[in-house]
Amino acid sequence: MPKIVVLHLISPTGYYGAERWVVAQVRHLDPTRVEAHIAVTREGDDESPEILARARALGLSTHEITLAHRFDPRAASSVAKLACALDARVLHGHGYKSDLLAVLARRRAEAAVVSTPHGFEKALSPKMRLYLAAGRWALQRAEVVAPLSSELEHRLLEMGVSASHIRLIENGVDLSEIEAELAAAPKVENDPRRHSSERLLVYVGRLTPLKNLDAMIRAFAKLCERREGVRLILVGEGPERAALLEQVNRSAAKGRVDFLGYREDRLSLLRHCEIFSMSSTTEGIPRSMMEAMAMGLPAVAFDIPGVDKLLRNGETGIAVKLNDCEALASAWERLIDDEPSRLRMGAAARRHIVEHYSAQRMASEYEKLYLELAGPAS
Repeated sequence: MPKIVVLHLISPTGYYGAERWVVAQVRHLDPTRVEAHIAVTREGDDESPEILARARALGLSTHEITLAHRFDPRAASSVAKLACALDARVLHGHGYKSDLLAVLARRRAEAAVVSTPHGFEKALSPKMRLYLAAGRWALQRAEVVAPLSSELEHRLLEMGVSASHIRLIENGVDLSEIEAELAAAPKVENDPRRHSSERLLVYVGRLTPLKNLDAMIRAFAKLCERREGVRLILVGEGPERAALLEQVNRSAAKGRVDFLGYREDRLSLLRHCEIFSMSSTTEGIPRSMMEAMAMGLPAVAFDIPGVDKLLRNGETGIAVKLNDCEALASAWERLIDDEPSRLRMGAAARRHIVEHYSAQRMASEYEKLYLELAGPAS
C-alpha cells in the first residue's frame, strides 16, 4: 500500500504542549503507512524555533516557512509549494495561524485539511480579535477538525464548526520520555527543595491568564499561613510572570514560591515533587498533567471539563470546585499529611495514563483518519 504524505504546520510559541504534541504524534506514526513532515513558521530574523532542533534530533523531517510579519498571508503560497513538492495529501494545522495557511494553500496543493485545536485564547485587542476571527473561519472550512477533548469539541460547536466535520481524538503523552526518566537514577542536583523536610507542590505550563495561577497562589498563601515546610514550584514562562511574582511577594507565600522558568529537565524535577497542581479555568486534556501523573504524582486541581478525564476524585488525585481556594489548600494539606493515600493515588494516576492516554494510541487514531482522507488511491 502506498504511503500517505502528511504535512504538519505549526507556528510555535516555545516548546510547550502543542509543540511537544506534534513531535510525539509524528514520532509514533507507522512510517510504512504515513510519511510525516513538520513545517514551522518563522518570522524574519527570529531564532530558530526549538521544535526544529527537537524534531531533527529524533530524525524527523522538518521544514521552515519564513513570514515577512506575524500575519503574512503570502506564506500560504510557500505552504502550497512545499506540499506539492512533497506530494502531501493532508495538511494538518495546529493553531489559528497554521489552520489559516493550510486552508489558503489547500486548493493549489490539492490536499485535505485537518486541524487540531490545542486550546482557545482570549482576544484582548482589536487586531487579535480580527486574527482569531480569521482562524475560526479556517476551522469552519477544514475537512476534519480533531479536538483533543470533549470540552474543545463543545467549543468548536459553539463556534459554528459542523458536527459532521468534527472527529474527537483525545490527547496522549509520549511515554518513552517518561519511561527513560524513571529508569535513570534521580538527579540530586535537580531537587528544588531548600530543606530536606519540605513538601513540594508543582505546576508545569505557560504562565497565562487562562491558567488562573493567581488563584493557585491565593490558595498556597492560605496553606502557608497554617503550616511550614511547603514550597510551590512553577515551571514555565509567560506574560503573567511579573504579576504573579508581585502577588507572591505581597502574601504569606513570600519566599516559598520558586519561578523556575522553562526547564528542559522538567521530568527530572517532577521526580522530587509530591503533588502536581493546576488551577485552570479551561483546558483540553492537559499534557503537563498527563506527564506528571505518568511520573507517579497525584493531581490536585479545579474540577473542570478536560481535567475531569484525568483526575478521578479520590482515586488519581483530588478535584475541588472551580476557584475554591480554601478547598484547594485543604486538598494539598490532606495529601501532604496522608502519605499512604498520596502514594496510592500517585500509583493509580500512573496506571490511568499508561492504560488510556499514550501517544501511540493517539497516533493510531490519526493514522486511520489520514488514510480515510487519502481515499482509495492510498
